[in-house]
Amino acid sequence: MNGNTPMNVEPKIVPIHRFASASSRPTYGGSSGTRPLSRQTPLDIARTNQKCRRATRSIERAIDALSARGMAAIGFQFSIPIPATLHVRSCEACHDLIEQGEAAYYFEGIEDGKRIRKGQFHLHGVRVIWIETSPM
Repeated sequence: MNGNTPMNVEPKIVPIHRFASASSRPTYGGSSGTRPLSRQTPLDIARTNQKCRRATRSIERAIDALSARGMAAIGFQFSIPIPATLHVRSCEACHDLIEQGEAAYYFEGIEDGKRIRKGQFHLHGVRVIWIETSPM
């Protein structure tokens, strides 16, 4: 700091009530491009909600299929426009899919002194992943 600036001056907070221009308004990334938040049309909202419904149904179908294979789902992630990802507990069925060529490891490495492998496959439009750890 230079000698002219006091060290104990608190910053002045000014509330923003209006946006200076349309380009400075907050935006969202919808399927129809980037629009200001205040201009979301009912069609934009319906399209976004429909994508969420489809993803939810795909996740549900994938969980049912995994249950039939003896695999346990432990979590999922979903955010438009990225396809849903379903996390499963590592098990013998995961190894069987690798051996049959229906799944693949996408990461192998060492973390915290343990060997780590991450596997994946696709099921009903959902990416299914698991993590394996073993001592070195």
